[in-house]
Amino acid sequence: MVDRAVLQELLEVRTTRVLRKLPDGGGADGSGWRVHHVLFARAGYTEAARAEAAAAGAELVDLARLDAEL
Repeated sequence: MVDRAVLQELLEVRTTRVLRKLPDGGGADGSGWRVHHVLFARAGYTEAARAEAAAAGAELVDLARLDAEL
């Protein structure tokens, strides 16, 4: 299962790194890049990770949801 620490790393650290590598620094000046986090996990998420995702507006998809919705 994906826990809160992994989710925080992806949302706070990795996103910043990726944005810096995009043209215009990922729109750090407000020029246009919008980030929508959608995370996939085969085994699901801990309750703490779900709470963190909800607070950040991130969409969580696990294998059961993927199978049901496709």
